[in-house]
Amino acid sequence: MNRLVIIFWICMVSWIGSAMHAQDAVDYLRDIKPIMVAKCFKCHSQLEAEGELRLDSIAAMLTGGVRGPAIVKGNSQTSLLIRVLRDEEEDLLMPAGGPPLKSQQIDLIVKWIDDGAIGSDDAASIEHWAYDKPVAILAPQSKDGKWNTNEIDRWISAGHSQHGLQPTTTADRRTLIRRAYLDLKGIPPTVSQVEQFLADQSETAMADLVDQLLASDRYGERWGRHWMDVWRYSDWSGYKAEVRNSQKHVWHWRDWIIDSLNKDKSYATMVQHMLAGDEAAPTDPAALSATGYLVRSWYKFNRHTWLDKTIEHSGKAFLGLTIGCAKCHDHMYDPISQRAYYQYRAIFETHDVRDSIVASSVNPLGQTIPRVFDKRLNDPTYVFLRGDDRTPKKDEVILPGIPSLFDVPLKVESVKLPAAAFYPGSIDSAQQQDRVRAENELASATSQLKSAEGSLQKLMQEKVTEDNKDEEREKEPLVAAKKQVVVLQDDFEELDNQRWKIIDGDWNIKDGALVQNELGEQVRRIELQTELPQDFELTVDVTIRGGEKWKSVGFDFDKEAGRCLGFYVSAYAGGPKSQFTERDGAAVVYRKDGTLPQNIKLNEKISIRFLIQGQLANVYLNGEFAQALSFAPVRAKGPLQFWTFDSQGTIDSLKISTLAADAILELPKSGAPKESPNSLPLADRLASAEHAVKIAKLALDVKQQQIIFVATRTAADTAKFRELRSSSDGIVELNQTAFSAEQTMKRLQATHEEGVAQAAVTAAEARVATADNEANKKKLNNAIQAAKTAKEKAAKLSKEEMAVGAAYSSLGPTYPQTSSGRRLAFANWIISRDNPLTARVAINHIWLRHFGKALVPSVFDFGLNGQAPSHPELLDYLAVELMENNWSMKHVHRLIMNSRVYQMRSSAESESVRNKQQDPKNKFLWRMNSRRMEAEVLRDSVLHVSRVLDFKMGGPEIPFADGMTNYRRSVYFQTAYEKQMTFLQLFDVASPEECYERKDSIIPQQALAMANSPLAKRQSRVLAASIIQQLDDKDIPRFIQMGFDQILGRPPSKRELAACQTFINQQTEKLSNPDVLTKFDSGAEVDIAAAEDPQIRACENLVLVLLNHNEFITIR
Repeated sequence: MNRLVIIFWICMVSWIGSAMHAQDAVDYLRDIKPIMVAKCFKCHSQLEAEGELRLDSIAAMLTGGVRGPAIVKGNSQTSLLIRVLRDEEEDLLMPAGGPPLKSQQIDLIVKWIDDGAIGSDDAASIEHWAYDKPVAILAPQSKDGKWNTNEIDRWISAGHSQHGLQPTTTADRRTLIRRAYLDLKGIPPTVSQVEQFLADQSETAMADLVDQLLASDRYGERWGRHWMDVWRYSDWSGYKAEVRNSQKHVWHWRDWIIDSLNKDKSYATMVQHMLAGDEAAPTDPAALSATGYLVRSWYKFNRHTWLDKTIEHSGKAFLGLTIGCAKCHDHMYDPISQRAYYQYRAIFETHDVRDSIVASSVNPLGQTIPRVFDKRLNDPTYVFLRGDDRTPKKDEVILPGIPSLFDVPLKVESVKLPAAAFYPGSIDSAQQQDRVRAENELASATSQLKSAEGSLQKLMQEKVTEDNKDEEREKEPLVAAKKQVVVLQDDFEELDNQRWKIIDGDWNIKDGALVQNELGEQVRRIELQTELPQDFELTVDVTIRGGEKWKSVGFDFDKEAGRCLGFYVSAYAGGPKSQFTERDGAAVVYRKDGTLPQNIKLNEKISIRFLIQGQLANVYLNGEFAQALSFAPVRAKGPLQFWTFDSQGTIDSLKISTLAADAILELPKSGAPKESPNSLPLADRLASAEHAVKIAKLALDVKQQQIIFVATRTAADTAKFRELRSSSDGIVELNQTAFSAEQTMKRLQATHEEGVAQAAVTAAEARVATADNEANKKKLNNAIQAAKTAKEKAAKLSKEEMAVGAAYSSLGPTYPQTSSGRRLAFANWIISRDNPLTARVAINHIWLRHFGKALVPSVFDFGLNGQAPSHPELLDYLAVELMENNWSMKHVHRLIMNSRVYQMRSSAESESVRNKQQDPKNKFLWRMNSRRMEAEVLRDSVLHVSRVLDFKMGGPEIPFADGMTNYRRSVYFQTAYEKQMTFLQLFDVASPEECYERKDSIIPQQALAMANSPLAKRQSRVLAASIIQQLDDKDIPRFIQMGFDQILGRPPSKRELAACQTFINQQTEKLSNPDVLTKFDSGAEVDIAAAEDPQIRACENLVLVLLNHNEFITIR
């Protein structure tokens, strides 16, 4: 007899014998404790012990309460518990307030007691499949040779044989390539990709296809979204710009997930870096990005909530254990004590969140990596009575540990960190950014001095000429431009599509003006396609014509990589204003010094004159100087967009010119008078201008000295932390040089502040001279006092001697030089080969997303209350395969996708009637499961078949509101609390709070979204136009054929072809007589109008129908 057949029968006999024995013996943990949990723990447990009786352990039952022991070993008849359950005690009723136990449950408890109440609450004695290390057992050979492809097929075939199931045949090749593409890339194959696969008749065609798909960058995006579900990815959320959950720039973690999957980074390394990247690889930006897993749980208002979420979800995600259930009392099912919960908490007690500079070349966006570090090294962990953090039990400090059921000590060793980790200012990128910042500030100071000198020169010339007739020139910040070039002038006689691109909204031309008519709290944008000069002057007339609340019209410029600068006017009833803005990703900064109240009313024209020179901007409203502001970010090169928000707006008489070469702009003035600078007498303005030049020169001195200080600090830091550690003399000398340079800079800064304060006094005196009132006098007194304080500070600094050995200011904060090592020890235990859960949990998630059903249905609960695996040997085999192959997930994908079970048909066949009777839920996989596309796959696929999907990878999250107009992949869009794309929400997108397994809903709004959303309508028109362009004539049968191929991945049947032809003919006839059609006033606005030709429009409608076809939205 074949050796494998003998092994099979040995396994089967052993299993049958064990099962028969299990039927005779009552197991305390399996049979008794679940009854106690469900019926008794509410009143008789650690949390609540009525009558001093606890039934949550055998020892407690033997001890009993005020009426004595609850059970007597070997004698159920005298056991108080049984008498009460049988209603033999007149004054006692159990369970109180609930239905009585079933007779079978009481019989089980009776038998258990009579057998000696055998069992143990000791974790070490518990037998449970998930607590034993996985072992790869050799699968029996299948009688069907086709099911001996690999161990996966052999174990699945064994299940078929055991349950009398006949598996379906292999799916056709069109179905297979579509299934594989949607599984690994999240988008369907193109027509040419399908044809190429069909033409490959080699035995390795499917294996080659799988390898090709796994090598694609799209794989990381597709499976990155899967793991983002499990790991609870969330962008930051909060109120306005206030971060309350997660952190800004946490998208670095998302990009790290995608990149790691594409590189086939081991699952073990990924887990280690997510939990302790700052300890495992403290100078690796990628590893620091990985700790976004912990950053994501950050919560501003309650650290305990933050840690509770970390404990709960790290247990579920990596171990498949509901550890969070032991926060208030011992776990009701699993051998996890309340104390163990707080040992687990102690692992994370020390960590906190901070930002790290991106360790690369100078980052013009100023983006940082949010990461964790051990900040609270001395924070103790206590058990909270009943889980309430207000009542800690301070009699014992809890040390970090893992649940005792694993019988493994946590080996914690502190981690000594390199300088780059505890002092980020010592790394090259930080020092380079510091130099660039200082150089930019020097350039800005130089520019401001030039502007101040120009203003002074202008006023001096005015004084000499005494030309009182030139009043208009006095109100202008510019001298006459020498050569000012007009870049664009648009009187909006028509909407030039070569010049303007509508991003969103109802933009059109009316009465010689550009108007936007849509209302609602959404930004409606139109983008100028003409490139702007770096320094420019813009004049435009705008009118706010309506709106509910904010009523804003404005423009953004330098729009690049999610960043832009902007200006707008608002007729907000709570305070009309003009406002400068700076945008970075989804966050908008409303500069306080860029806000100014204005008398702006609805339906009144506002003339805006906007000038920008470097980072300095001036705005005139209706001919009057309004505001001056210096933008903080470095200018970028990008387009200009006009926009409305919660308003209808009109834009007219637009002119954009280069800024005049001799233009002199007003400087931002802290506390400047609200009146125009030109309204003051000439003598006062001349004095003010002279002060401005003096202050600008002092500011330039400070910035020049800052250049010296930055250079000396860089040299000292480099020596101290990277080069001369053994030469203390050289370090001391460099330290002293840096300290001296900083002291000189501080003295110059104090002198500058004194000059600013004195200028404020001069300005205050001028105001008093103009209007002698109490308010101005009070301002003058305050200015005099401030000037006195500044003078005293400057004098004090000038007298101080240079101290020897004193420390200079560091470049940014410093952090603890050691880390506790707790999280690294915990991560290393999780990824240890001795951990019985980690690999099983990972395999279960991978299997779930290939087959639509998990091997263990309770995906985050592998404990005693969880469900048993449908194929335990297969689960263990794959878990061992994962670990033995360097935790390579791509290796597991190959095994699964090259198996026969993966390649089965999903549709019913003749033998499926018996199968459905034997296994109606397909638990044992006699066919492939079909399932609806996930939300992101559906959106991406619609865009992909119409050939507009943007495959740009990575970067800041895209505002969720842009989902209908921005064609990037869905994985890159903002997802956070109350910040998710509506279309994705309709199709059950993952909740950022928790989503270990997606559940499909069926609601009418889904059909409406696919039939009537801007996404579906627009792309159906784009795709129809694309197909028609490829046809020589209106070849309708060919159009239908190409539509089926491109959308459904297959040609139409004869019946389908005929039905589609009939549909197009009927639609063409109806659309040829529009007067008889029902008109809808409202509906989704689409930037591509429906075709005017009735037959082409009918073709568009057919494409829309195919996008709504069940075959398109289903993975079969």
